[in-house]
This record gives sequence, C-alpha cells and structure tokens, in this order.
Amino acid sequence: MSIISALRSALAGRPDQHPSPTNEQIADWLRTTPEALVAFEAAYSDFEDRSPVSENFFDVNSRQAAAMSRAGNGARAEADQEAVQNIVDGIVDALRHDPAALEAGPDAERSDGVSLDEVMALPERLRPQLTGTRVVRDAAEPAYPVLVAALERARQEQDDDQREQLLLGINAMLDTFDLDPVLYAALSRNPTSMGHWLGALERAVATTGFLRVPETTVRRVPLPILQMTRLGYGELTPTTMEIIDAWTREAFELDESKSYFIRTGTYSSKFDFRNAHVHDPAEVREIGRYLAYIQFQANQMASPLNQPGPIVGVSTTNEWVVREWIEDESGSPTIYHGMPLRTEFRCFVDCDADELLAVAPYWDPEVMLERFEQRADADDPDMRHDAIVFRAHLPVLMERFERLRSTVEQEVAAILPALELEGQWSLDIMLNDDAGEQLYAIDMAPAASSALSHHVPAGRLKKTSVDWMPRLTA
Repeated sequence: MSIISALRSALAGRPDQHPSPTNEQIADWLRTTPEALVAFEAAYSDFEDRSPVSENFFDVNSRQAAAMSRAGNGARAEADQEAVQNIVDGIVDALRHDPAALEAGPDAERSDGVSLDEVMALPERLRPQLTGTRVVRDAAEPAYPVLVAALERARQEQDDDQREQLLLGINAMLDTFDLDPVLYAALSRNPTSMGHWLGALERAVATTGFLRVPETTVRRVPLPILQMTRLGYGELTPTTMEIIDAWTREAFELDESKSYFIRTGTYSSKFDFRNAHVHDPAEVREIGRYLAYIQFQANQMASPLNQPGPIVGVSTTNEWVVREWIEDESGSPTIYHGMPLRTEFRCFVDCDADELLAVAPYWDPEVMLERFEQRADADDPDMRHDAIVFRAHLPVLMERFERLRSTVEQEVAAILPALELEGQWSLDIMLNDDAGEQLYAIDMAPAASSALSHHVPAGRLKKTSVDWMPRLTA
C-alpha cells in the first residue's frame, strides 16, 4: 500500500484492503519523510474541496454563511442601486456619529440617517432592518426589566449554588435577548472583553520593550448593528449586510491590501480558522458580515435549544476587534483549517500580588490528544488531520516551549508591576520564530474561567465574579 493510498484511507476512515495506519504511525512518516507531508496535505485538501457545507450549524464558517445568505437574498435590482446606496450611506453616517449606541441616555439627540418613507419605498426584500436608532426585534417588550430583576435576586441570594444558577441565567439573557440600552450597557461590564485589558497590557509591555502586542483596533459595535446578531443571520437583507460591512470598513479604517485577524471582544472562533483570518480584498470588504456571523454563532451557543446544552458567555460583549495578521516565521504546519500551529505559553498571573503563578503549554498534549482522538468525532477527516499534524509537530512545540520557558517567565514577571489590572488573569504568549526574539502577548482572560487553570498550584486560584449591573449616564 503506497503512502498516498494509506493517507487517503486514514482520512476517509476506511481501511480499503489494508488496515488504516494509526495517527502515530502517520505522524512518524510526516516527521521523517518530506513527500509524506506533501501527500498528506494533498489528500486532506481533496477532502476539503469535495466536502459539502455541514448540516451542523456550529460547523458552518462565516464565509459559507455569507455565501448562503447572498444566494438566498439575491442581488439588488439595478433600478434600486441609487436609492439603496443613499440609505446605506445615511444610516452608516448616523451610526458613525453615535458610536456609544444609545448609552448616552434617553434625551440624547440622535439621528436615524434616513426617513421612514425612504425605507418603506424599497421592496421588502431590500429594506434595512436597522437605522441609526431603530431596529427589528423578536419581542415587542424591552428585556431590561427581566434582567434587572434577575440581577437583584442574584444579589440577595445567600446560597452559593442558587446564586451561581441565577448568574448563568443572567449570562444567557445577555447572550440571547433582544438588545436595549440597559442590556447593551451590561455587556460593557464583562472584564474578559478585550477593551477592558488591552490598554493595560500595551502599557505594561512598553515598559520593558521585549514582548510585543499585535497592532489592534477595538470598537464598540453600535446597538442597532449588534442587535442584528440576535436575529436569524439568514434573514438579514442585502441592505442590512451592506450597512454592517460599510460601518465596519469605516470604523476600523480597513486596507484591502492587508490581511487581518478578526474576533469579537471575547471570541475568535479560531477552531475554524477561516473565520478568523481575512486575507484578500473581497474578504476585507466583507469583514462586517463575517464578524456579525461569528457573534451570531457564539450567541446561539447560549440558546436553550443548543444540544447537549447551552454554553453561555462565549461572546458576552459589545466589542469587535480587528488585528494585524502576524505572518508565521517559525515554519509551523496548520490545523483548524489554516491556523499555524505556533508554540504558545499560557501564563497565570496575580496582578494584585505581581506574581507569576504558573506557565503551561497552550497546546497541552494531554488536553489536545483527548480532544482529537478520544471523542465521538475522532474519525472525522478534520479531526484525523489535526490529530496527525499535532502529533507530528508536538516534539517541536514542546522543545521550543521548554527551551524558552524561562525567558517567558522572566519577561512576564518583569511587566507585572506595570500591569494595571486587578485580580488573577491568564496571559497568552505566542512564539513567532525559533530563536525566541518574536514573542507576542496576544490574549488575556480571568484566570478562574480560563482553560488549563489546573496548572495553577492547589489553593492558589481565586474565584471571580462579574458585576453585570449596568451603569447608565443620566
């Protein structure tokens, strides 16, 4: 049996006339035989090219969703071009001048950007579902009375387990309910969202000049646009999509000649890296609809209809983020549909004590191999590919981790006195070269809710809570 036949058989999950080689056997081939790697990636690309769009909503990426949405809505009629463009321009202008998205209070002066007559003059399939102040909602009544009542019950609850359940319900409300100014303001309270910690991190790394932070733009998403992620993504009209795209291009000052890494304030959806890496002019023009889909998909995780159960808090944020794309210089293979498998360090720090608590490999071998090889989807071609690539590259990942661990520990410890945050955090450091001269501080989150927190010494990890009660301007 040839290497190519064996690899195709392995990815297909069928033995043909010979036993399928194990992941470990294939990984050994990839490490020692250059032509095996070429054959393996060719076999996987063939499967990717021939694979239909998944019927599992959570396996559909933003490019696929945007394409399906375009196909369902159709192109706008030539006769509508000028009217639609005038409406798009007017609404985007109104949204640009009201970036706080209605947080300024009920008496603030705002503009819709267009008249209701202009909107209604369009065919229904082309009408925008938002203006500068108005939005389409699922429910007629505002959600904030339910939220505020739940927050008060949680505040008064004495039983820890009951309070935890109430807080999970509150988080689900924040992820799924129609937005109003109170819910929008509550989303601003999430410390995990990048706008809360990025500035502090940038100032801290500047004190030593060794660690880098990717060039990053964080923007609060206007409430009318963010509300669109609470509706069915496939129900958004072409005009609505154009408004989202146009606002995003202006807000982030996008350059179509550049590549970007995109995410919400709390979620990158990197497990299908086609969601996160935007790298050609056509994609850059559509970054808004990609971000809207990532937010929509994350919010749907909190739905009570999600099986086997809701996952709350994935994207409890009103921020979108566009970062520079860091080209890989370490020769990494890719997993997750194109993500370079670079060595990363997850550091746990106590900012109150200026103490480094633990450093763990972000790609923890035990955790990753359990995910790839021990679950029900282990024979899926994507899982099989990623498991094999991970096994093949694991010696390189761990050699770099161990060789540069002390450097990372020293550099992180050096910035802690200047890191003006409260409590315990995880801090992710990405290596972009073999020598260790390009170390990027790329992400942070409260330590207690971060994966790999079991690496923190017993008894040292502190629980954290979020005060979701919004602060509104009178």
